[in-house]
Amino acid sequence: MHHICKTAVLPYSAGQVMALIEDIRSYPQFLPWCGRTRIIQDRGEEVIAEITISHGAFGKSFTTKNRYQRPKLAEVRLVNGPFRFLEGLWQLEPDSKGTRVTLDMRFEFASRLVGAFLEPIFKQAAETMVQRFAQRARAIYGPPAAIPATGDRPSS
Repeated sequence: MHHICKTAVLPYSAGQVMALIEDIRSYPQFLPWCGRTRIIQDRGEEVIAEITISHGAFGKSFTTKNRYQRPKLAEVRLVNGPFRFLEGLWQLEPDSKGTRVTLDMRFEFASRLVGAFLEPIFKQAAETMVQRFAQRARAIYGPPAAIPATGDRPSS
C-alpha cells in the first residue's frame, strides 16, 4: 500500500481552496494526468465522480465518492476502478499566511499488471497534487493579496 502525505500553506482562504477541490469538472485543465472527468451524482455535500487517468493513448477510469465538510475537509473514497484500495483526505486549516492544505492519500492497485503501468503515473500525480492546486489557485484567484474571510467558487 502506498501512502503519500503532502502539506503546503497557500495564501488563499479555505473557502477558495475548497472550491477548487470541489470543481472536479475542471481537473483536466490543470492536472496533466487527468484526461476526463464526469459527475455521476451531485448531492451537494456528496459527489460521485468518474476520473480518467490518461497517459499517451492509454486511459483508465475510476469512480470516487467525495464528501465535503466545507470548508475544512474533503474525503475521497473508491467506488470502483483499478484500485484495491483508494482513500484520500484533504484537510484545510487556517494559518496566519492563508490556509494550511494537507492531502493524505493511500492507494493500492487491484492487479500487478495494471499497477505496473499506472503506479508510477498515479504516484507522481499524488506527489504533485497539492502543488498543482496551488498553481490553479494562483491562476484563478490571482496573486495573493489580503486573505478574504470566505472564498467564492471559481467561475467556469
